[in-house]
Amino acid sequence: MNNSAAPVPVTMEPVDPVHWYGCGHGRPKAGHTIDVKRNTVKIKCDPIDKEKHFLTFTYDAQVAGCITVLIYQSVGQEKKEVFKISKDVEKGTGQIFVHEGDGVKFPLLKKGLKEAYKLEILAQVTEDGSKNCILEKTEAVIQSKCGITKVKVKNQILLANGWSSVFVELNGRSYSTRTDADDPYHGCCICFNKENPGIVFPIGGLQLIEKPIVEESNGNRVYKGTYDKSSVTVERIPKVHGHVTNQVIQILKESVQHPNIVGFVAKVETENFVFYVYERCECSLHDLISSVFHDKKSNEYKVGIPSFMHLKLWKPDNNSPSECLLKLLRGIVEGIVHFDKHGIIPNLNPRRIFICKAPSGITAKVLGMGISATGQTTVGDSFNLGHLFCFCITAGYLPFDDETVQEQLKWIPEASHLISRLQNTNPDSRPTAKEVCDDIFFWDAKKHLSFIKDVSDCVDPDVINAKTNIRNLLNNRNQKAFGGEWVKYRKLHNVTNSKILKSLERLKGYRNWYQKVDIKLRDDLEQYRYYDYDSVCDLLRFIRNCSNHYKTLWDDSKHLLGGVEGLSTYFSSKFPKLVMDVYEALENHFVNEELLNKYC
Repeated sequence: MNNSAAPVPVTMEPVDPVHWYGCGHGRPKAGHTIDVKRNTVKIKCDPIDKEKHFLTFTYDAQVAGCITVLIYQSVGQEKKEVFKISKDVEKGTGQIFVHEGDGVKFPLLKKGLKEAYKLEILAQVTEDGSKNCILEKTEAVIQSKCGITKVKVKNQILLANGWSSVFVELNGRSYSTRTDADDPYHGCCICFNKENPGIVFPIGGLQLIEKPIVEESNGNRVYKGTYDKSSVTVERIPKVHGHVTNQVIQILKESVQHPNIVGFVAKVETENFVFYVYERCECSLHDLISSVFHDKKSNEYKVGIPSFMHLKLWKPDNNSPSECLLKLLRGIVEGIVHFDKHGIIPNLNPRRIFICKAPSGITAKVLGMGISATGQTTVGDSFNLGHLFCFCITAGYLPFDDETVQEQLKWIPEASHLISRLQNTNPDSRPTAKEVCDDIFFWDAKKHLSFIKDVSDCVDPDVINAKTNIRNLLNNRNQKAFGGEWVKYRKLHNVTNSKILKSLERLKGYRNWYQKVDIKLRDDLEQYRYYDYDSVCDLLRFIRNCSNHYKTLWDDSKHLLGGVEGLSTYFSSKFPKLVMDVYEALENHFVNEELLNKYC
């Protein structure tokens, strides 16, 4: 005989349908519900009896429960029921509710009324008793437009234990931080801060935070969430848009180490959507640029996102992009170049380009999905890239905002030059992403200085020959007698065949350039050479000699220049358009000049 005591049954605690926050407030969880697919709710006429109608919709039941359909008219503050039916439902997804039978026998619309009746669908979960009572209420109206009768869903609300939350779409059943008027914790800073963003909807090992960070009219959404407990960024694409090929998925997997491609993690599918899971990013490029504000106290443009407030996207003059912004833009272009190699044309909406933290600071990453429309080419992609650059450089404006854009870009000639090329009306003249990487817009101070020195070395022999020819013409060998007159345009054109030299000397705005250079620096360099202060070629030679003979300069001159590394900054502050002016003047001569063809 077995004398051991019978095992004591373990009481199973029902699952709490409310997510509780540290502030003591709760919000209904998205799981454990019966969800009506709002876009599937339809009311149809019985083909045999035109006065009879039946209702149909699709629903997912995470657990068993009951669905009640109520059609009514509002009479003052009361509901006048026209039709009501309840039906028990079993657990399962993709189920179809159809009430046919005798149908609903009444005239749906009264003459002259567009919305005669209202509809409520109550999806009730009672599996675990009253404690876990969850109700989804779908509110709709029956409308008639152009002789067609249809149902328009106006609202969906989730209620649990007195807590309520208004739905927005996420996989057919997502939830918004917006709440109804009776919500007792509406606006609580703890409920809605970064650590507690609101309802989290689970899809297998994937959990999406309710509020999308990107919403597009075609139904595409991007969310923050978690996958296998790791923070991720998730893109949801409706299946009706077609599948992304396995080849593209493989390219994304192989691109995971590229510093400017959002790292691909996994793909998750449901009945209606495909979810592409990526590494977690901090924010979109659109959010970063849109947060910029002008701080009147410091007279600087600052980033409004707390984790990025230390970033300086513009130089102290508030006109030129900083090294940080240039790095972000170059990273975007390098991501596009990588995709170009594999025949992928990414969507260049700034909401779909993300900012991530990296060991070296921050970096911009291009999202692999949301591919541009079929037939899109890298030429069209260049046009969109011009929009993107303009948006970033002008802190939120686009090329068609003519006056504002022109006002801002006139201080950044390199940016204006590049955007004009990208937006060229002739598609064949637009640069590719690879060519954009080498554009003067992305040249650093070192390359600016190298360019000036090479141009000067290229034209200086022609300048010397011009001097000699002028002296011979005037039969006078005393250089000082010329005092600068020897480079007047009409004389220069008569004594040289150099197209490069002539192109440079046509540049305007550089007469009396000595007035912008500190006198100590002028006195220092004039010990070794005479400079014509009306000649742009001599200005280039002056800068070149500052660099090549820096060690022999006086200490005062070195201090003015701020070291060899500061030399380019010094002259760009004095002549901000010089490099761009010279570049444009010589652009057609680079290929034929060995010393300059590396800049084309």
